[in-house]
Amino acid sequence: KLQKKALSFADDGNTFALRDLSIVHSETIRTARDENERSCLHLAAAGGHYQCCRWLLTEAYVSRDVQDSENQSPLDVAIKSGHEKVIALLKVTQSNINSAEG
Repeated sequence: KLQKKALSFADDGNTFALRDLSIVHSETIRTARDENERSCLHLAAAGGHYQCCRWLLTEAYVSRDVQDSENQSPLDVAIKSGHEKVIALLKVTQSNINSAEG
């Protein structure tokens, strides 16, 4: 149930709700997967939710390398959806992510 909430919040780009959930259930956000093995980051990237993606990477430490059931990474999903700002965020190295604002 908590994983479904996390996935729904990510799909909606609801960073505030994800933050609230992470206070007690941070591991749930990192490990949540839907029926197609998509992570919270996949869903946020597909929706073009830049701030949510940034939070998932920098605060929840969701892996950018996770693959769904079709071997698609969050970056692949963002490219397919055409969300340029999210694509740029997912391409930067972890050490440079804090300077990816723009």
